[in-house]
Amino acid sequence: RIECRTPIWAIATSPNNETLSLGLADGGIEVWNARAHIKQPHQPKGHDGCVRSLSYHPDRGQDVLASASNDGSCKVWDLKHDTLLVSLSLAGAFLTIRFSPNGLWLAAGTSGGLVGVWSA
Repeated sequence: RIECRTPIWAIATSPNNETLSLGLADGGIEVWNARAHIKQPHQPKGHDGCVRSLSYHPDRGQDVLASASNDGSCKVWDLKHDTLLVSLSLAGAFLTIRFSPNGLWLAAGTSGGLVGVWSA
């Protein structure tokens, strides 16, 4: 069992099922070892609004995570090196984000009905 400090709006598991990430109402992201139920020492920080959706890159194991937020940004994180790789935006709050199955594209949808598609 994992207990979180704030309401959880999004959950994603890494392709290797080793890592569980939680998108939080306060804009935080928590990354956990899924088997041991231990929070990882480094946590992505940078959203100012609720994290509504998370997606792991299908070919990069537990290392690359994308997040979509009500703050109007999508971010791609390198969890292994604790760095922000890129921040993307469109008009409106982001509601969903997904890497394509082949890992070549990242798509995200907004509350205003826009879909952004970026090369991953």
